[in-house]
Amino acid sequence: MAILLGGGLVVVLILAAAFVVLLNKEDKTPTERLAAAARSLGTARALTLQGTFGTERISGQVQVTSSGRVTGPVTWQGRRMTLLNTGEELFVKADRSYWAQHLRSTNVNDLPGNGEQWGKLSSDRLTFSFKQHLTPAALAAKMRSVTKATVRSDTETVLRGRAAVKITTLTGTFYVSEDDRLLRVESVVPYFNADVTAHSGSDADAVIGRLRSLVGELKDAWDTTRTSRPQKIEGCKNGNASGCTVRVRLWTSGAGSESTQVSVYVWITETTRTGRRLGECSTTATTTGLESVWAECRVSGAQWSDFYRRTKLRKPAWMQARVVAMAFTPGRLQELQSALDRE
Repeated sequence: MAILLGGGLVVVLILAAAFVVLLNKEDKTPTERLAAAARSLGTARALTLQGTFGTERISGQVQVTSSGRVTGPVTWQGRRMTLLNTGEELFVKADRSYWAQHLRSTNVNDLPGNGEQWGKLSSDRLTFSFKQHLTPAALAAKMRSVTKATVRSDTETVLRGRAAVKITTLTGTFYVSEDDRLLRVESVVPYFNADVTAHSGSDADAVIGRLRSLVGELKDAWDTTRTSRPQKIEGCKNGNASGCTVRVRLWTSGAGSESTQVSVYVWITETTRTGRRLGECSTTATTTGLESVWAECRVSGAQWSDFYRRTKLRKPAWMQARVVAMAFTPGRLQELQSALDRE
C-alpha cells in the first residue's frame, strides 16, 4: 500500500507487517507444535487431569506427580471414592459398604469408627498405569512420538475459553494453545481423555503438599492383601469391679515373612453374644510371617463395674474380638513421606 504525502511517496508497511506476523503464527507444523508443547510439559512437576482413564472408565479429577504418584476423587466401578496410588501400592478411601465387600476376613460393622475409611487394595486391581502413561514425562514422550505420517488433521478451535489447535493423529488427539501448552489429550491406545493443567514451582509444591497430607491419613488404613484372624480369646480370670483384661491370640496370612501391624478390637457383652454391651478396648499387635502372637487390652467403665457388682461373674461375660491387618507400620509410612519430600 502506498500513500502520496507532500509530493513524495511513502510506503506504508503496516499491512505487510501484519501479514508477516500472521504467517509466523501459522508457520508451525503439527509435529513442531507438539514438540514445543512437549518441551513445556517436560518441565512440570505435577499435572491435574480431569477426565476418564483406562478400560475401567475411572472418571474424575486426579493429580499426578512427576514420579507417578496419583491422588484425587474419582468414580470407579460405580462408586465414589478417593484414589491414592503411591506408584507401588494402591489405596482408596471409601464407605463401609465398600469395605464390607472387600475386607471379608472380619465384619467391618463391628470395628470402631464410621464414615469413610482408607484401605489398601491389590495393585493389580487397577490395570491402567498413570505412572506409565500420564506423568509429565510420559505425556511429553507421547507428543514427541507423533510423526508427519501419523497426523490426520490440524484445525483451529476454542477449548475452555482459549484459542487452540486441535491436532488429530492415528493414536489420539491433542489440543495445544497458541503459546504451545497442552490443554487436552484424547488417547486411543491406551484409552484415556483428559483436560490437562501443568504445575511447576510453588503451584506444584501445593499439589505435593496435599498428597503428603493424604499419605499421613494412611496410618489407619486397612490392608485387604493380608488376612489377620483371631485364634483364641480368653480373659477376666482376675476380673474385678475396675475392669477385665482380655487376651487375643491372632495370626496373619498373606504377608510372607514380613511383619504386619494388626489392629485388635475387643468388647464384652452380658451373658450372650448379643447381650448388653459392658465395654470395649483396643490395642495393636505385630505378627511376623504365619507366627501367632498374643495381644491384650483391658475393658473397664461404668457398665462393666455394675455388671461385676451384681453378678461377681456368676453370669458369663461374653468376650468378642475383631482383628484387621493394617497397611503400614509407622516406619514404612515415614519412608513414604520422606520420598515425597524428594518430589
